[in-house]
Amino acid sequence: MAIFNNKITTVVEISDKHIKIARVSFAGKEIKVIACVYKELAAEAAEGAETELKKILREYNIKPKDLILVIPRQSVTTKNIRLPSQNSREIGEMAGFQALKQIPYPKEEIAYGFSVYGADAEGYSKVILVICHRDAIIKPIEILKRCGLVPRKVTLSSFGLLNW
Repeated sequence: MAIFNNKITTVVEISDKHIKIARVSFAGKEIKVIACVYKELAAEAAEGAETELKKILREYNIKPKDLILVIPRQSVTTKNIRLPSQNSREIGEMAGFQALKQIPYPKEEIAYGFSVYGADAEGYSKVILVICHRDAIIKPIEILKRCGLVPRKVTLSSFGLLNW
C-alpha cells in the first residue's frame, strides 16, 4: 500500500547539516520524480535552515499541498522486538515500555512509533520499534511551520522508501 494519495507529493528532510526535498508525480502506476534538491547547510548556519528552505521553495517554485516530513535514520534508534500479544492496544502499551528501556531520556522527551511486521507460531508479534528525542521531530516541524507548511505525515526515511 503506497503512502501517497495525491497526484504530487513533496517529501522534506531537514537536519542540522542539510535539507533534502523530493517532489514526485503519480499517474496511475507511474511514478516520476519532478524535483530533487539537496542543500548542504553551513555549520554556523544551522539556524538558517528556515531561510534556506524558503529560498529553495522560491527558486524551484515548489508550493507543496501534500507534504511529508522525513526524519533521517541517524536521528533515531530502531529495535526489532517480540511482544507476547497480537492485540494492537496491548502492543502499543508494551512498545511504550520498551521504548523507555532503549533510550536514555525521560518519557516526556521521547517520541516513538512501532510497526507490526508479523507474528510467530507462539502468538508473539514481531515489531520494529522506532524511538527518538522529541527535538528530532519538533525542530523540523517548527521550521516548516515558519515557512507556512504543515506536514500531513512524519515518517522515518527508511520507512518512506519502503512504502514508496
